[in-house]
Amino acid sequence: MASVLRLSAFTRGAEGGNPAGVQICPHGLPTSDAMVRLAKEIGCPATAFLHKQGDVWEVRYAAPGAEVAFCGHATLAAGGALGSVAGFGKHVLVTGSGEKLDVTVGTLGDLSCVGVSTPACHHTHARAEYVEQLFSCTSIEGADLDPDFLPVSNVTTGGSGTTFFVLKTREALEQATYDYDCLKAATAAAGIVTLCLAWRNPDGGADEYCVRVFGPAAGVREDPATGSAATGLFHYLRSVRTGAPPAVLCIKQGDYMTPEPFPSDLRVAIDPSGTVTLQGTVRSIVRAQ
Repeated sequence: MASVLRLSAFTRGAEGGNPAGVQICPHGLPTSDAMVRLAKEIGCPATAFLHKQGDVWEVRYAAPGAEVAFCGHATLAAGGALGSVAGFGKHVLVTGSGEKLDVTVGTLGDLSCVGVSTPACHHTHARAEYVEQLFSCTSIEGADLDPDFLPVSNVTTGGSGTTFFVLKTREALEQATYDYDCLKAATAAAGIVTLCLAWRNPDGGADEYCVRVFGPAAGVREDPATGSAATGLFHYLRSVRTGAPPAVLCIKQGDYMTPEPFPSDLRVAIDPSGTVTLQGTVRSIVRAQ
């Protein structure tokens, strides 16, 4: 029988984080339809499916509404699971597109510390008519956007696309609302999975951002922690920032979720060799079966 774990990735200490399912599949990966059905049964925003193939682990991802090309928080959770079932240290994952991800797992008390080399990112400007659609679906207006981060951009991370609205104020971030069906239709038609609202926290330094991520196209109303969006934001900031681009990006997410917050901490860093790593802590929730 396949082993199923439920973990929370990108925790803030022993609290918060984003729940993810991890299913170890000894006899091969399920079909796409089966993964979506199992993800819905497991009940987390995303589930990673792992199958050992020689010295590497094949990985695929599914949300309750659809299979997705890449999911950062489920990858981090997969690292935590592999630390438990296959030992701490380095593991190699291979995604559906054939991209290899190096996953390093250690411990910090009852938490797993996981670092994941990130997949390739591609940055494009969003079409003006698509941006207008997003304004009509959300409470965000053009006047809310930080002019230093225009035009609005899309970043694809490992095949998973995110549109970024960088906002002027915390209030615009905290009070943001949207129409689920409208945003689902607009992002899906554009081939985008999530909309990320980001605001730079001046009290946290130049490279700390508070974000909210909406993903109705994948069946997720609001995500507590989104590794693909964090990675995309890091690459986006490095491409548009004048002067010295950030070497480390700290992200606070989940604080404005309702009816209760899921505080999450994500970290993205680049080393001298140019390798970008997504980092965070993982805690076990419960073994589902």
